Amino acid sequence: MSESQIDIEKNVLKKKKYMLWGCIILIIIAALMSFNKYNNNKNYDINFKEGEKLLSENKFKEAREYYNIANKYKNDSVIKERIDLSHRLELSLYKFNEGTKLLGEKDYDKAYAAFKEVTKEDTKRFNLAQTKASESLKLYIDDQVKKANQSASKGDFDSAIFNIDLLLDLDSNNTNAKKLKKKYEEDLNKQEKEQEEQRKQKHINEIKNTIRVSSIYSSPPNSAGGVDFHIIWTNKSNKAIKYATFEVVPYNAVGDVQYCEIRHSSNFKGQVTGPVNPGVTYGQNNLWEAAWYNNTIQRVSLVGIEIIYMDGSTTTINGDDVQYVLY
Repeated sequence: MSESQIDIEKNVLKKKKYMLWGCIILIIIAALMSFNKYNNNKNYDINFKEGEKLLSENKFKEAREYYNIANKYKNDSVIKERIDLSHRLELSLYKFNEGTKLLGEKDYDKAYAAFKEVTKEDTKRFNLAQTKASESLKLYIDDQVKKANQSASKGDFDSAIFNIDLLLDLDSNNTNAKKLKKKYEEDLNKQEKEQEEQRKQKHINEIKNTIRVSSIYSSPPNSAGGVDFHIIWTNKSNKAIKYATFEVVPYNAVGDVQYCEIRHSSNFKGQVTGPVNPGVTYGQNNLWEAAWYNNTIQRVSLVGIEIIYMDGSTTTINGDDVQYVLY
C-alpha cells in the first residue's frame, strides 16, 4: 500500500470519528432539551396546581405568587386568565364581606350595592349574595317607607317625598312607592295652598291693623271747577303716626280717569301731619281744597298710602292691598 493511500484512509477514519462525535453531541443536546422541557412542565404543573389549591381556599395573593412562578416555566394565556380571575374573586369576596358588615349595621342601600357586585364567577358566594341583596333591598324599602310615613305624619311632606325618591332610585318599578309619592305630592300641594292662604290672611290682618279708611269722597266742583278731597280714617296700629300720605285718583260719572286741568295730572297726594295716636279717628273736619280743577269729577279712588311712625318705622300700602283698609 502506497503512502498516499495510507493518508487517504487516515483522513476517512478521522472524518468518521468527527461525525460520530457530532452525532453523540446532538443526541446529548436533544436529551438535555427533552429533560429540560420535562422538568419545566413538571414545575409548571406543580406551581399551577398549588395556585389552584390556594385560589379555592380564597388565598388570592398566595395563589398569584404560584401562578407567576408557573408562568416562568411556561408562558401561556391560561396563567394570565387565572391571575385576572384571582383579582376578580378577591374583589368579589371583599364586596361580599362588606355587604355582610353593612347589612349588620342596617346600612341597607350600601349593603345592597355591595352584594350586587359579587360576580357570577364567585360560585361559592354568588347565590347567597343575591339572596342577601334581595333581603337588603326589602329592608331598605321598608325603612324608607317607615321614614316617609313618619315625616308625613308630622306634615313634612318634602322629607317624605325625598325618602320615597331614594327608594325609587334602587327600585324604580315599585308600584307602592309610586302611589305613596303621588299621595305625598297631593298632600304637599294641599298644604302649600293652605299655608299660602294663611300667609295671605295674616298679611290682610296686618294691613287691617295698620289703618282703616271709613270714608273717602270728593266735593262737587265749585264755580271755578275746583274739587275738594275728603278722607276719614282711624289709626289701627299700636304706634303714633307722624305722617300719613294718601294717594287718590278721580273719575267721572262713567268711570274714566280724570285729570286736573291746571296740573295736568290725575293722581293727588294729600298728607296729614300728626301725631295721630293709636285708636284716633282723623279727618272729620279736614279736607284738601281744590285738589283738582275739573268739573266732570264725580268720585275718587284710593290707590296708595304711605305712613311714617313717630319711632321712624314706615308702612306702604298700595295695589291690591288698598282694598283691605276700606272696611
